[in-house]
Amino acid sequence: MDIRTRNSVSTVVRLLSTKVPVELALDIIDIADYHPYTILSSREEMDHVGAYRSKTYLTVNIPYFGTRNNVDERNPERQIVRKIVFRTTSHDQGWGGQMGCQGKYKGAFSWLGAEIWRKKTGNYKKDMKTALDSQVKIIEANGGDRNDPSAYHHWYMHHGYTKMGEEEEGGRGDDYKVGTWVLPRNICAKGENTDHEIIWDARIDGPGPDAERWELDCGYKDEDGRPMDLGWLKNGRLDNGVFVRELREGDEVRVTMRAYFGGWSCTVEKCEIECWWA
Repeated sequence: MDIRTRNSVSTVVRLLSTKVPVELALDIIDIADYHPYTILSSREEMDHVGAYRSKTYLTVNIPYFGTRNNVDERNPERQIVRKIVFRTTSHDQGWGGQMGCQGKYKGAFSWLGAEIWRKKTGNYKKDMKTALDSQVKIIEANGGDRNDPSAYHHWYMHHGYTKMGEEEEGGRGDDYKVGTWVLPRNICAKGENTDHEIIWDARIDGPGPDAERWELDCGYKDEDGRPMDLGWLKNGRLDNGVFVRELREGDEVRVTMRAYFGGWSCTVEKCEIECWWA
């Protein structure tokens, strides 16, 4: 299993600090991206979900980093994860789709999702509402109804995430869902497996300057009325730094299989999750 420990990084910093000031040594570590990481978990087994369904394929927990007297204690403000890497192998049903979409990520309604689940605190309902407020503002700025579930689905499909929370087991469970993010979409109407490596960095948001897009102007506006750059992306996903910035120690990450509309399906053969931290 690949791993780089905090001790090994500290050793390199100490060695560098014998030649350069410690501040410069830390800058070198950042530029080289030489930070601790480990494989949290992996699964290599075929699983499948059909249309209008969602099923969890792999679940991991973000570790408690450093030394703690009580491992159940968590600081909800402590953002320590730098980067998450998902490596997946999957495909859709191998047929169908809109004309001109076959072999592309455009019009692909089979995908993997990443959900963050968190232990409930005394203020968790307030946290859920606060997280959703900015999304609601944009939905309403575009003439949507905050009480219409389809408005949130449209947001999720085109933005790659939603902060719409959820309680497990009708509110009786110990966890609540912080949000849902799109991992890779499956290539439309391709029945053979495709390997993806999705790297989400806390410092990077959006599709990036070199991503080729379709449907650039979807008519969407942000909460200030400015046009938003939306559309299907050539690589099938966004760089969701917001996902990484949202992660806290002790959070549970669930990789889910998703398919939408009749006839669509999602088959997953493998998933691995790698975590980098400060």
